[in-house]
Amino acid sequence: MNMQRSVAEYKAEIAGRLDAFARSLPRQIDAPAISRVKLPGSAMWYRETMIWRFTELAQDALEKLDGKRFASAMVLTRAAVETAAGLWYLHTKILKAIKADDLGDLGEMLRRLNLGYKNPAALADNLPEAVSVLTFVDHVDKDIDGYKKAYAALSEYSHPNYEGAACLYSHPHADTGLVDFGSNIRASDSHEIICALNLSVAAMMFNHSYAAVAHLMPQLVALCEKGAAPTQN
Repeated sequence: MNMQRSVAEYKAEIAGRLDAFARSLPRQIDAPAISRVKLPGSAMWYRETMIWRFTELAQDALEKLDGKRFASAMVLTRAAVETAAGLWYLHTKILKAIKADDLGDLGEMLRRLNLGYKNPAALADNLPEAVSVLTFVDHVDKDIDGYKKAYAALSEYSHPNYEGAACLYSHPHADTGLVDFGSNIRASDSHEIICALNLSVAAMMFNHSYAAVAHLMPQLVALCEKGAAPTQN
């Protein structure tokens, strides 16, 4: 990661990617046209849902970053980072299945990605358990060294602890005991670069995974349809 780039350069790059995403947001998929079995359509369902989610979150994060509303920008950026990690997770799982020539638990995993819950009440009704975002992060960290560490640093801003509260909004004076308050009252540049860098990486990751899933789709369809009953006319 090149930390020497300016925040303005990161923002311009992010805005360009998001504009491209926004122009290509899908309105519908035809799952039966993708494959006569359900799994490939489920993979595309997740892929297209994620581009809608990522684009909205990242656009709003960039808007808040431009306004130097750093708590909001960090929370939205973390959500965008998690979304990008989710699609990366799907991409690597599909690639693994293709290389192994074995679907394994890919179908159940997709059910959890598309329909999963964390609410215990939903789980009590036998709905699938969502895949944890920490599972996504751990998975990405195997491919991108330092990813988990960067996510942990970003997460500090997403909670009402020091980085997410006192550091952003207060300036204590040890010599007088006075505490001043305001938005980014310490005028630190570090919040801006941390947010911009994480959002930039998330946009690059998402762009890579979104294209990669589409590229692998013909091979996934072939694997899923191998041995499947022929379509009835």
